Amino acid sequence: MKYTKLVWLLVVGVAALSVAALAGVASGAMTLPELSKETNATSVGGAGSLLGVAAIQCTGNTGSTTAEGKKHGKYTISFTGCSLGGQECKSLGGVAKTITVSGLALLVLTLKPGDIRLILFEQPRTHIECAFLSTLVLVEGTVLGSIELEAGTKNKFKVKVKATSSTAPEFKTYENDAGTAVTVSLKCSTNEGTSFSECSENAGEATSTTTAAEDSLVN
Repeated sequence: MKYTKLVWLLVVGVAALSVAALAGVASGAMTLPELSKETNATSVGGAGSLLGVAAIQCTGNTGSTTAEGKKHGKYTISFTGCSLGGQECKSLGGVAKTITVSGLALLVLTLKPGDIRLILFEQPRTHIECAFLSTLVLVEGTVLGSIELEAGTKNKFKVKVKATSSTAPEFKTYENDAGTAVTVSLKCSTNEGTSFSECSENAGEATSTTTAAEDSLVN
């Protein structure tokens, strides 16, 4: 079978992060934000698409996060209605038109003035297959998403992942808990993992709802 390789930018914009119950802008201190409670969450998001040589599009997504501390948790996101060239894409051996990804999510800060709060998504290697020209894709790396409190709520947050080009994310660096600058990198393979190249993404906006009726940001 002939395999046409495609750079795939995994739509990652929607984790219902338990670590994401925060609002506003950080104080500029090096101490990273954390929650007053270890809060699980669920999420619902909109459409997202690939930026690159071709486009895999998904019409929506749902997710969940299990807290493992006040700063991080494990997420699972299922992107639905996924297609390339009008034909379905899915996780390798998975459900039709559904791409599922799981990993660790953490609260971090940007290095921009104001220390904007972000979510770091750690993306283990994900295998994707598309019916169009028997396309196989591998993607792995790290992605940053912005987060803000939804107006009029105490436990609903907007999560967004954006890009400025097919290889450049909106947020490129963050500050870890040691105060060190770290650069994110999302890598995609077009040749079954023989080599990887930089990729980027725009993702649908997601609403993350925590299980706690109200939570607060400690830092």
